[in-house]
Amino acid sequence: MLLMERNLNNIYMKNSIIVLRVEWEYVLTKGIQILFPYHQVERVGGKKEVDHGTDILIKISNPANVIAIQVKDYSGAANENPIKQIDQATYWNEQNLKIIEKWLVITQAPKDKNRHLINNEGGVKILFEEDIKTLLYVIGRKVSQ
Repeated sequence: MLLMERNLNNIYMKNSIIVLRVEWEYVLTKGIQILFPYHQVERVGGKKEVDHGTDILIKISNPANVIAIQVKDYSGAANENPIKQIDQATYWNEQNLKIIEKWLVITQAPKDKNRHLINNEGGVKILFEEDIKTLLYVIGRKVSQ
């Protein structure tokens, strides 16, 4: 287990340096597309994000069901503002879509410094630095098959 953890850390550190030059939103969108090729995965951030608080939208096999994802490249301890931002995702309900989950991805913030975000009122699922390490590893394994 220690070897796997060390390998995850190495992969993460190498990829974090690369990702600093691009946007995590693009990397995660592509990675999720690789893991779930039968779902429609779109990067929807940008100027309209003010309306819906979403960076990535996953349309599940029934295209009316969606997962809204907000991505933040924070390190250390984060405040609750990103949760408030993804809570704006109710916009998608007005677009005849049903939000089945909301995720907040905090790319470089460890869980132990951000436990206060876990039990939030909106039921937003939080993915921390450790989760991103694992996700990158799984995506890498899938690509190498």
